Amino acid sequence: MKKKIIILTLAIMLVATGVVSAAANWGKFEGYNIVKLVVNGKEVAAKDTPPVILKGRTMVPLTMLEKFGLEASWNKDTYTVNIVTNQSNTSDDIEELRAEVYAMHFFKSLYDTGHTLEDVSNYIFSVYHEIMLAGEKSLLKEAYSYLETAIEEIDYVNTFLKEMNDFFTEEALKDIHIILSDYKSSLENYRAGLKYLDSLSAANPNEAVIDKMFDSMSEGDVSIMKGMELALEWYNISLYYIIDK
Repeated sequence: MKKKIIILTLAIMLVATGVVSAAANWGKFEGYNIVKLVVNGKEVAAKDTPPVILKGRTMVPLTMLEKFGLEASWNKDTYTVNIVTNQSNTSDDIEELRAEVYAMHFFKSLYDTGHTLEDVSNYIFSVYHEIMLAGEKSLLKEAYSYLETAIEEIDYVNTFLKEMNDFFTEEALKDIHIILSDYKSSLENYRAGLKYLDSLSAANPNEAVIDKMFDSMSEGDVSIMKGMELALEWYNISLYYIIDK
């Protein structure tokens, strides 16, 4: 009887039925080196997307394993993949799958944190326009509240990371710390931007202070973009491919 496993990611470990041979160069696919998939001594042809090497990992599309008892269906509305396999799964297999799901959720959380920081940036610019156009600073206190919320969210991510530290490769951990460093840099720049705003007034706008505020905000926005791009890259890795550890 088939054992049904429903998971939230397209990542599943290659089991003893197959190995990936990357000994030769088989060309490139969208800039990534292609590898050849061999199962029980027989080469498996790719339907559309071939296996590739990405960030030092061998990534194999699930569709290439369908003929070996694995069935997968994609639900675009819930971002869920349903996987059915007729092979029995050991507790180690299940733990590997669980780890991949946790990793996927973590990177999604990192990416969403970037959106929280974007909200902070947008709100600070709203405060700037309120000060310059209406001479009001009523939104300034709320902007600081947005900033504190973002700081708490990053603190939560750091706490969650400590609990999941063993789930990530050394390369992934390195990039995670880069992402968090980018986010913290953006927060520092936004805090500086708010301080500059606090010293402004519509009656006596200080061009030098305004320039410093915009420079700080620009640097913060760049840091967010860098962090979010890296978080999204790792999220896609855990979502769309088999990760061969």
